[in-house]
Amino acid sequence: MVDALKGTGYELSANNTLTTEQQALIAQTTFGNQVSIKTVAVNPITDNEVQLSFVDPDGKAVGPLKLTKGTNDKTALDTIKAAVKDDPTSSNSATVQKAYTELLTAAGIKGYTVAGLSDTQTKANLNAIKGATYGKDVKLTVAKIPVKALASSFTFFQHLSGWVTKDVPVNYFESSNGQRNSDTNFAKALAADSNLNGYAGNTVSVTSFNTALKDQHLDTIYYAAKNDGFLGAAKTHLAASDFGGSTDSIFAPAMAGTTIYIYKITITAKANDNTVALDNGQNIDTPLFDKNGNVTIGTTPVKVGLKYTQDGDDKKVTLDSTNFKAQSLAELYNK
Repeated sequence: MVDALKGTGYELSANNTLTTEQQALIAQTTFGNQVSIKTVAVNPITDNEVQLSFVDPDGKAVGPLKLTKGTNDKTALDTIKAAVKDDPTSSNSATVQKAYTELLTAAGIKGYTVAGLSDTQTKANLNAIKGATYGKDVKLTVAKIPVKALASSFTFFQHLSGWVTKDVPVNYFESSNGQRNSDTNFAKALAADSNLNGYAGNTVSVTSFNTALKDQHLDTIYYAAKNDGFLGAAKTHLAASDFGGSTDSIFAPAMAGTTIYIYKITITAKANDNTVALDNGQNIDTPLFDKNGNVTIGTTPVKVGLKYTQDGDDKKVTLDSTNFKAQSLAELYNK
């Protein structure tokens, strides 16, 4: 009951607990009937105050803002307008949105707006504000701002440099906590990380991005390749079908006795660096983060390429009877 009254401006009692009388009324209630419980106002609205009570489209309380009459205010509407830079009764929708943003900020409410309200809701808000009077509560409808993802997808690469510089796709790999999956599924998890989501216009820092990578266990990953290249060199990356044998091994039975190469690769996002870059389908050269180490969440998520670099030498392993029983690529690499 306490939670149900939050944001309404009322409490169960002076100390917000059930009184003896209220408890007795509830105890006497039978199925199919209802009981009326008297509540008390929290900080009642005085004759020189006007309270704006913001609610969501379903009527659920979001939060209140109490305003006090100023020296030069003649009406409650004057008091409301004096509290913001922009006019909440303007005929310009952009101006109204700014005014509500200012009012919501003053109320300490985040993540809500009047953008996207129906015409009926917008008119109701306008009439409510214009009809505001001192000593009364004004109910105003606001809508939750939709959360936006920074990125719609991530592609994973190993960045090679030397005689030839190129970015090699890594499509199936193992995260630092021993989970193996496709790049697509790992990308979905990373895109959904709370560090990389927010409202359009919010910024994501390299610190937050690196936290997301760490939380998803993608700051360090392992992958393997078969020795089917020239003179037994590594070539074809192991795919999902090469894993998932049984509880006795992470590998498929057909992999027993074969030789593989295991790679450990890592990544750290940096300011103005294309280690983490926009993936436009043709190149991944444009840094995602600006020189200050920030990127702004847009209304449309972007595609991002992640360029990992090799950490240490690759590890050549023959899957003999002992190695075949390994429970992770990391185990074999660090053996």
